Amino acid sequence: MDNQNNSDKDNHITTIIVAIISGLFLVISAYVGADANKSEEKGSVATPAAPAPSPSSVTPRSSAGSPSPVPGIPVDLSAVPAGHRTVTVTAAIRRPARTGYSYWFVLEVQKVSNTHSEFYPRQKVTGEISFEIDIPYDADISRPRTGQVFEVPDEIGDRLESGHPDPGNPSADFLFTPPCTCAVSREIALAFKD
Repeated sequence: MDNQNNSDKDNHITTIIVAIISGLFLVISAYVGADANKSEEKGSVATPAAPAPSPSSVTPRSSAGSPSPVPGIPVDLSAVPAGHRTVTVTAAIRRPARTGYSYWFVLEVQKVSNTHSEFYPRQKVTGEISFEIDIPYDADISRPRTGQVFEVPDEIGDRLESGHPDPGNPSADFLFTPPCTCAVSREIALAFKD
């Protein structure tokens, strides 16, 4: 009889533990879902839990025309080689920037001195637009370069447009970090050719 009582207690305890774990799972799922919805409401692209793809795994789109839409991303991007050390970037806006904000295309030069990236604001993005980006004749062509569009407050947009985006280093024409954590496009590879 004692063995049956112990078995019933063990089953009851197991049932309680399973219920607690299930409840925790539901609470965590609801929290993650609500957090993702908040990100969408703010107009930002949710960042994945996994690390970003390495530059070598980012593949440029081959279409020179309008980029093909990506669900949920406010700005679609594509880039194609356009000549000696030049690429043509095409951006298609699927959702306008919020009031008081603007879209900016930023070029990221990776592995500078094999230690860091540099971010060069290159183009304010309005409507559907295509523009060329070139790199200097003495730039290392093998260094990975990518681009992405960010939705920045007008105050930051004014700094980016000034050509001196870093208030801490006014003589520099680049940033050591992205202008914000407000990417509104996928990161695309920029395949410069010699």
